[in-house]
Amino acid sequence: MHEHQEISVSLPYSSILPVSSLASIFDQVTNSYKFYWFLAILEAVRDGEGRILPMQKLLARMTARVWYPINY
Repeated sequence: MHEHQEISVSLPYSSILPVSSLASIFDQVTNSYKFYWFLAILEAVRDGEGRILPMQKLLARMTARVWYPINY
């Protein structure tokens, strides 16, 4: 079995963004879906998909990212 290792990462402070709120979603991570969800959002923002991100597109991005590790 793998030992549970706690990793501490500090995000940069911002006076205009609630960075601590974002960081808190990763406090209790038992599965990797939160990371894939966040990566899908970051990719959509990077690709300029706008301020409203359709759930189906985010799920498609998540599925595309996990397809290879799951199948190989």
